[in-house]
Amino acid sequence: LYMDKLNDYITNYIKITCFSETKDNILMWAHYAKNHTGFCIEYDMTNPEFNDFKQELYPVFYSNKPLKRFENELDITTYSFHLLTFLTKYKDWSYEKEWRYIQLRNKNQFVKIPVKPSCVYLGTKIDSENYKTISDVCKINNIPCHQMFIRVDKFCVKPSICYS
Repeated sequence: LYMDKLNDYITNYIKITCFSETKDNILMWAHYAKNHTGFCIEYDMTNPEFNDFKQELYPVFYSNKPLKRFENELDITTYSFHLLTFLTKYKDWSYEKEWRYIQLRNKNQFVKIPVKPSCVYLGTKIDSENYKTISDVCKINNIPCHQMFIRVDKFCVKPSICYS
């Protein structure tokens, strides 16, 4: 019963959007961009329009141990419960340099990013249809767009301009 209530609360009231400090990590592209066939959106977080947004943006903490489970039903509605639960990952994921935007919202409300992207990066294996669609949208909206390529000198990817 407790876990059902918890899952219902998370599904209906908590919205999480994840960000990373890095765009050139091969593992990130493999895990989160469907094996390099997806894309990455970059935002300029120094833009003053992000100030309100950043008040609910938190760094992820990487740990050797999982958090202790809460046994008390009241804990599921405390702010610290959300932060601790949603901001902790196993230390082996630390290469992600992840930040999370966490907000309490209704089930049908979406997270709105306050500014347009500063750049879009396309995966090394993106298909031609998605390449064209995304690069066209970037061009129309005056957003730089780069396709990533695997570097030969080290294990990471680097951008090459497809539209700027």
